[in-house]
Amino acid sequence: YWDKVDGFDFRRKVRMRLYGNEPVLPESIVYLEIKARVGNRMAKRRLRLTHAEALVLTGQEEAPAAVIPTVRNDAEQQVYEELEYLFSALRLQATSVVSYQRLAYGGHEQYPDLRVTFDTAVRGRIDNLSLLSADAGSSHTILAPGWAILEVKVNQTMPFWLGELLSRHRCVPRRVSKYCAVLERCGTIRRRQHIFL
Repeated sequence: YWDKVDGFDFRRKVRMRLYGNEPVLPESIVYLEIKARVGNRMAKRRLRLTHAEALVLTGQEEAPAAVIPTVRNDAEQQVYEELEYLFSALRLQATSVVSYQRLAYGGHEQYPDLRVTFDTAVRGRIDNLSLLSADAGSSHTILAPGWAILEVKVNQTMPFWLGELLSRHRCVPRRVSKYCAVLERCGTIRRRQHIFL
């Protein structure tokens, strides 16, 4: 959280990502992702696992004892080992559950690296972090109804027409972290006290 707020040039986070609205089962497919940012460049590496396998890798209390995560190739093995190291060395623990509805658009052959997303109904919680539980805990709304987070993702240069369209509608770049917004909304972040000597 503070790395993001303080604007550190190098930041890394680990998250478990799940798609869809179906109830989560031990065999549900999830992705463990390592998202790293250096300056304005971002890289994402991820591992596809069942929810039960992800619980084992992350060392969660509810992890089934008989499950062993399956790694399918060398690239996955590298991500697996990095995740294993991060969870054991840094003792990472889940801090929040963030959920939202996403409408995603991808560029066609002329703009293969262009992706535009609209996230709505952004909510989060910091209690009852199990995805298996039917009880959603106390979920807090982050965005007011009718609002959306618009993300434009492009690896190279944004198409001119899209820049013009965003400018015409007075869209300006603004960094938004749904994770930080959830922690702030749930009241878990206390202002830092600065001590001057």
